[in-house]
Amino acid sequence: LLFIELFIQTKSRYFLLGFILSGYLLFALLDWRVFSGFADLTATFFAAFSLMILFLPFEKYLKKEGIKLILLGAVFAACSALTKRSGLLYAIAYPILLLWYIPEKFNTKDKMRLSLYSAVIILVIVGLSYGYFAVGVTQEPYGDFFSGPDQNIAYFLLSHYQRLIYGLMLLRQSLGFVNLYILFPLILLLGVLQKPKLILLFLWMSCYFFVWSFFFSYDLRNLVMLVPACVII
Repeated sequence: LLFIELFIQTKSRYFLLGFILSGYLLFALLDWRVFSGFADLTATFFAAFSLMILFLPFEKYLKKEGIKLILLGAVFAACSALTKRSGLLYAIAYPILLLWYIPEKFNTKDKMRLSLYSAVIILVIVGLSYGYFAVGVTQEPYGDFFSGPDQNIAYFLLSHYQRLIYGLMLLRQSLGFVNLYILFPLILLLGVLQKPKLILLFLWMSCYFFVWSFFFSYDLRNLVMLVPACVII
């Protein structure tokens, strides 16, 4: 529904197609678990809401309203990290992404200030929460970093290369050979070529994918966080 809102705001048909694509990817990666209440979907929603804010048509808003929206995006980025620790990889990236994607309506000084404020907001919210649990109040703050290493002990005996191959095998079973190796790479390439500014978002996606491939590819739901960025590109 966030992509429907972007379609309404920007009148871009690409976001309408993104609504369909996001639904397909969520069901492909999660299958029946999309209805099971896993934290992955909630963390992805917060990240998607935060990312959506950066692509709003800010020319429609007063500058003060735009600032409030951007800082609200920082709060949602922090919420993603609080919901599941994989959200930390997006929360860390948010202050950098906003420097690159908020429009020229904001000058360089404004962008730097907003990036700094966003970083402080994220640091305070996440730092206080994680610090609270770090002192030993509970043994399981928000679960494990992605899905819990005790779920697949044999996986962690594999080399990083073998983990990459295993993750690609799971993706091929879920998405199909043509979609995984031809269609989706082509769509991402065309998206970046059409809008070169999306290269930073693509680089973040690539970093996240390789972290997943080498350390957490035992479960496709650890990859759901990439869906919003993939659809925007």
